[in-house]
Amino acid sequence: MLRPAAITIALSMSSLLPVPAQTAHVLARGDKVRLQVDLPYQQIVGTLISLDSDTLRVVPDYGATVAGKSPTVAVPRRSIRLAEIRVPGHSHAGKGAAIGLAVGALVGGGLAYAATPGCSPDEWCIVDPKTDAAAAGVLIGGLVGAGVGAIAGASSRERWEPATLTAGSQ
Repeated sequence: MLRPAAITIALSMSSLLPVPAQTAHVLARGDKVRLQVDLPYQQIVGTLISLDSDTLRVVPDYGATVAGKSPTVAVPRRSIRLAEIRVPGHSHAGKGAAIGLAVGALVGGGLAYAATPGCSPDEWCIVDPKTDAAAAGVLIGGLVGAGVGAIAGASSRERWEPATLTAGSQ
């Protein structure tokens, strides 16, 4: 009896989750674009300069400068198989810090506990030195892990999404 109810609740809750948009972006002047085209280039990555009814003009990222100017590549629209636009990613510094904190605390505490000798049977200890060392290891390892995780998570990754070729978007 509980299984159908649980499935119903799970399915109804899934409709509340955000769904990423699958709509294509409209290209505009200055956008970073990646074009899959017929030969001779096959792929062009660069900045869109202009877009008219039959041609896109792009300054490629890999292009050399001639007399201080970057060469512009004119791409016929009919040769474009796929147009994509660069969408900047976002930082995961908080998530990286949380994961780093947990891993660093576990590793630091475990290593400190294992490396520290405990009380010997012939001496009397109020607090076991292994416990103090483990607590310090958790603190230091957690702080170092959080810092490393935040730095690792802060690097954002770009992604490419489909774009439409609308004439006159200059």
